[in-house]
Amino acid sequence: MPHALLCLVAVVTMAMLMPIAAPAAEPPAAKPPVATFARAAIAPDLPPQYLYLIRATLQTLSDANRTGNYTVLRDIAAPSFRAANTAADLARVFADPRQKNIDLAAALLLMPKLAQAAHQDAQQRLVLTGHVPSQPARLTFDLRFEAVGGHWHLAAVAIGVEANPKTAGAAR
Repeated sequence: MPHALLCLVAVVTMAMLMPIAAPAAEPPAAKPPVATFARAAIAPDLPPQYLYLIRATLQTLSDANRTGNYTVLRDIAAPSFRAANTAADLARVFADPRQKNIDLAAALLLMPKLAQAAHQDAQQRLVLTGHVPSQPARLTFDLRFEAVGGHWHLAAVAIGVEANPKTAGAAR
């Protein structure tokens, strides 16, 4: 290796190993960190990890309903879910929302609301039950997740559509 290239590699390696020094300038004006501000603005009462689990599940189910292919939904779920459901079983279970063209993707743009505090059931599964306040009907969900390898994986999913109480009695 030529001497100049070897020196360049050594300098780059040393630079990568050196700690980054904090600037000596004055601290910036008091602003909340972007992540804290975004979390507060998006979902003050819904932890980001629960929001992710709800939206990721609804997105995957939406894709499965649009394509009629439930293998990804099944394959990324917990082992107990995979053992209990074939892709064909899931296609039958979700035939009604698919045939009614219920747009689950639209629900992803709205903030889900939990009907009860997140908790673990008797089988130690994380329970997230609530709705997405869409108009004129709202999407309800009951999701259960099992801890597998340090991550939550879908163990059970139920969705429904019901009249939105805010618009159910409104005059037209």
